[in-house]
Amino acid sequence: MTKNYGFIIPRITNREEGSEHLLGSLDDEGTIINPRGVWEWLNGEEQRKRGIETFACTVFATLRAIETEIKFKTGINIDYSSRYLANIAYKKGILNPQVGADPHKIAELIRTIAGCLGNDRAPWSDEIKTADDYYALKDIAELMKEGERWFDEWELRHRWVWIGNQTPQEKQKLLKIALTKGTVCVSVVAWQQRNGLYYKEIGERDGHWTGLERYEDELPIVEDSYPESEGDFEKVLESNYDFGIAKVYYLKKKIKVEETKKNRFINWFRTLKFNFN
Repeated sequence: MTKNYGFIIPRITNREEGSEHLLGSLDDEGTIINPRGVWEWLNGEEQRKRGIETFACTVFATLRAIETEIKFKTGINIDYSSRYLANIAYKKGILNPQVGADPHKIAELIRTIAGCLGNDRAPWSDEIKTADDYYALKDIAELMKEGERWFDEWELRHRWVWIGNQTPQEKQKLLKIALTKGTVCVSVVAWQQRNGLYYKEIGERDGHWTGLERYEDELPIVEDSYPESEGDFEKVLESNYDFGIAKVYYLKKKIKVEETKKNRFINWFRTLKFNFN
C-alpha cells in the first residue's frame, strides 16, 4: 500500500479543481524563460523534523518552487515560512494534518488569500514539540496582513502540465517543455528504490508532492522535502517515471508605481540633458 505524506490527488473536473488551468492555455504564459529546462532549486526544507510529521508536502514543495523562481529572476535568496502557509491552509479546511492537501488548492491559497511571509515571522522553532504545536500558530490574522504585502510585488499563476490519460513518454515530453517556462512540481510514490534509482510500479497511487529540477540522461531529478542524507534533498528517479500529475508555476514581478514614476523622471531628465547639449 502506498504511503501518503501529505498529498491528496485532485479530481480536476471543474474550474475550481483547475480544469481550465492547463499548460499553454494562456498566451502570456507561453514564454520560454529557461531554455535549458534546468533549475537550481534552493536548498530543501524537511517537512518532518524531530519526529514531527506535518503532512504538508504540498506546502513545502510549492513554496520551494516559488522561492527558486524568484532566485532565478532576481538573484535573491528568499526563505518563506511553510508553517505560516500550512496553518492558514489548516484553518481554511484545505489541509488536513493527518492526510494532507490538494496542491491546486495550496497554489490558489497563495495566489488569492495568503501570499507569502518570511520564515523569520513564523519559524519551525525549538518550542514546537508536537504536530499540534506546529498547527497552533498564533496571531494568524495579523500575520496574514503581512503576507498579503507579497501581492504588491508578485503575481502567481499556475497550470497543470496535463489533464487526462498520458503515457509516461508523453508526460516526459510535456514536463521538459514546462521546465523551460517555469518551476515544476510533480506527484510521486514516496519512496522506493532499486538499482540506486527511485521507481513506481504500474498502477501505484501517488502519495507525495515534490519539485522537479531537471532531466539528466533522461532520468528525472527531484528536490524533495525528505533528505537522502543530511543536507542532501536530491533524488534520482527511473527513466519515464509515471508521474500522476504535475504543475508549472509562473511568477510575474509587478512594477511599483513609485518605480514607474522614477523611471519616467530619469527618461525625462536624460531627454532634457540631451536637448541642452
